[in-house]
Amino acid sequence: MKEKKKTGHPSSADLRKRAEEELRESEERYRRLIETAPDVIYNLSAEDGTFTLLNPAFERITGWSRAEWLGKPFMPLVHPDDLTLAREAFQQVSRGESIPPYELRILSKSGEYLIGEFTSFPHIEKRKVLGEFGIARDITERKRAEEALQFMRVSLDNAADTMACIRRDGRFVDVNKAFCRMVGYSREELLSMTVHDIDPDYQAEMWPGFWERLKQAGSLMFESLHRTKDGRDFPVEIIATFFEYNGREYHCSFARDITERKGAEEALRESEMRFREVVENIHEVFWIRDFDTRRILYVSPEYETIWGHALEEVYAKGLSFMENVHPEDEERISLSRKALYEEGRPFDEEYRIIRPDHSIRWVRARTYPVFNENMKVSRLAGISEDITERKLVEEALRTSKSKLRTLSLELSHAEERERRRLALFLHDEIGQSLALLRMKLGEYAGGLEFKSGKHDIGQICDVLEKAIDQTHTLTFELSPPILHQLGLEAAIEWAGEKISQDQGIDFIFNDDGRLKPLDVDLKAFLFRCIRELMMNIVKHAKARRMAVSLTMTQNQVYATVEDNGIGFDTSLLERQPERVGFGLFSIRERLAAVDGTFEIRSAAGRGTRVALSIPVK
Repeated sequence: MKEKKKTGHPSSADLRKRAEEELRESEERYRRLIETAPDVIYNLSAEDGTFTLLNPAFERITGWSRAEWLGKPFMPLVHPDDLTLAREAFQQVSRGESIPPYELRILSKSGEYLIGEFTSFPHIEKRKVLGEFGIARDITERKRAEEALQFMRVSLDNAADTMACIRRDGRFVDVNKAFCRMVGYSREELLSMTVHDIDPDYQAEMWPGFWERLKQAGSLMFESLHRTKDGRDFPVEIIATFFEYNGREYHCSFARDITERKGAEEALRESEMRFREVVENIHEVFWIRDFDTRRILYVSPEYETIWGHALEEVYAKGLSFMENVHPEDEERISLSRKALYEEGRPFDEEYRIIRPDHSIRWVRARTYPVFNENMKVSRLAGISEDITERKLVEEALRTSKSKLRTLSLELSHAEERERRRLALFLHDEIGQSLALLRMKLGEYAGGLEFKSGKHDIGQICDVLEKAIDQTHTLTFELSPPILHQLGLEAAIEWAGEKISQDQGIDFIFNDDGRLKPLDVDLKAFLFRCIRELMMNIVKHAKARRMAVSLTMTQNQVYATVEDNGIGFDTSLLERQPERVGFGLFSIRERLAAVDGTFEIRSAAGRGTRVALSIPVK
């Protein structure tokens, strides 16, 4: 047998063996590529869309095991809203068509849907489409970041305040819609401009220094000006924040138009200036304090004049009115201040203060709560004035008035005593003399024989009789004897019945029957008051009935006089005493002199009721 000669070319067996080895190596590299790929690599059967291949990335990304889905259809993993797109894509690939990448939401084992970016190709062997070969990349985080970025973009564009992102060289990188509206430029125009074009306060030569200050501080808040496209300047408040991104320096600024605030601040300054001009030139003390902390916010200079303390001391130690209040006024003022703080009740009191030099001044202090927008007391505002001079005048007036009342009472008693003396003189002297003369003339006339003489004597007797009656009447007018002989009750009843007979007015008298232990002068005084009130009824009331009652209660003698007449406006007693007569005013003043009381009630068409009282001493 002949031995074959070896040639330099490999045999067909060697070639086949080498090709098989290369194929195995290629398949191994392909398998390793699939197994280690970070994205999901899959195969779907063209017949029923079931998984025929899934790499380990499927388990890592979705949480499902490959065994749970190999041989199972793909569609149950797809979000219901994405099924139409998934089916159309699978059908196109199954027809051997190439399609662009698309996105589907895929169900993970945790129940959360992940977002995948799919790139699908037809799996073709021997010119036949066997299924779909694809790569799915998890883009869930990227989509969330895109959505967050889009949300931030929409939020910034709809923000009320403006936003601008600026580079180190002063150029705008981004602006929101509010910024565009504020300055009147479009976004495209602004992105081609610098800060120096719209902010006259920060020109190019100043910018590097500002940038370094911002970089060191990290964030700055300041006021500046912005200039609109039409050349109008307006004030803004800016908050600028420095940051770095991808090795570059930027700052983000938020600007707010403060034109209205500046106007309000200017108006407030002018108002405060006018306020100080007023409160610092008046003779009253004006002050404001915080309700919660009790800290003094303002007190006018007049405080030093009235209280005698330096303003510096007030601001340093606080304002404590109670330290200066006179001991006799402390309890009353303390209760009023408590009502102010606990109930929000306004404080309005007159009291004495003791100055550092131990002198005493009278002040009137008024304090009012100031409410905030929540209707809670936030501050207290007060005004105090020195009323010492007024108090001295009032005290002098009270003393003078008291002396005048005492003098008036003494004159009234003297008048009553003089009336009684004259009444006794008329009754005992003149009345008796006239009666005796009349009697003697009667006896003399009886002895005369001439008729003419008797007639003349008769006329004289008639005149004497009339004079005697007038003497009796004048006696009762001056001081009715019945008052001193039978008492106050009988005198009132006699006076009422006489008025009733003379004027045709019904009279009713009620007495409780108790003893009224008043001295002679007070009895006469009370009788005069009641009789004067009854005469007022006759003169002014147009009444058909009048009634008087007399009672004794708790060391007080009470008397009431009332009628059913036309009545009157009782305020006239104070405003226009001449219209209701000085009699009522006089009665009230004389009663006050003996510590008595006078009360009158009346209304048009409803009659009048007057109540008097005199203490029994």
